[in-house]
Amino acid sequence: MERGERRVGKTSLANVLSDIFADRKLEHLHSVGVNCTTNDDFRSIWRNVFHELHVDLDDQWADVSPEAVRYVLQGLQHRTLIVIDEVDRLENDEALTLLSDTVKTLSDHSVGATLVLVGVADSVDELIGDHQSIERAVTQVPMPRMSNVELTGIVDKGLRRLRMTITDNAKTRIARLSEGLPHYTHLLSLHATQRAIMDDRSEVRDTDATTAIQTAVQKAQHTIRTAYQRATRSPRQDSLSSECSSRARWRPRTSSATSPPAPFGSR
Repeated sequence: MERGERRVGKTSLANVLSDIFADRKLEHLHSVGVNCTTNDDFRSIWRNVFHELHVDLDDQWADVSPEAVRYVLQGLQHRTLIVIDEVDRLENDEALTLLSDTVKTLSDHSVGATLVLVGVADSVDELIGDHQSIERAVTQVPMPRMSNVELTGIVDKGLRRLRMTITDNAKTRIARLSEGLPHYTHLLSLHATQRAIMDDRSEVRDTDATTAIQTAVQKAQHTIRTAYQRATRSPRQDSLSSECSSRARWRPRTSSATSPPAPFGSR
């Protein structure tokens, strides 16, 4: 079970799992991945999984239960790695209950299938709720924020592939402002590199990082404005608070409740 806050790289790690296992030459391992949505239920999740596995299901397959899923997976001729991403988005409580029961029955019967559940919850309790019975059948993989050294490594690797360079100050600034979240490292590096290319330069400079910050802030402001307009037009009374809450989840580690955060890009 892979968990961590948003933008920390959970989905990216899940997406490269198949490549990692391929490098180990595990020829009989098939890996697939699906994303959950707020409209999904247990049936739709597993229909998507089996579609990815190229398993033909009877149109009348009505008994979509944890045991039915186990029977199908046991009948496969290969070991299977199944990544179910954004589990925290599920609003169907029954789907969560049945999903946890599926984990348990696969473990109890030693089925040759591994489920990787990915979500933003800080613990198994938050991700699966009160279904404590599966804790013995799962391994928690917390995704912490990355260090500045790791973030600067991302910048260096990307620029090497482009045969470009970056000044130490610009690279350090991008890593520091990312606050341990690789999403923002990629975002700022992208805009900074585009600025350098537009100026016909192969070196990314501090001025490019400044431009990248301004571009990222402008786009973020547009996103927040769109979310606000969508929320205020919604007939649901709790929509505005829900939208605002989702947009306010990311806070710099250096901010506190007693003092306002420094302006973005001022440090």
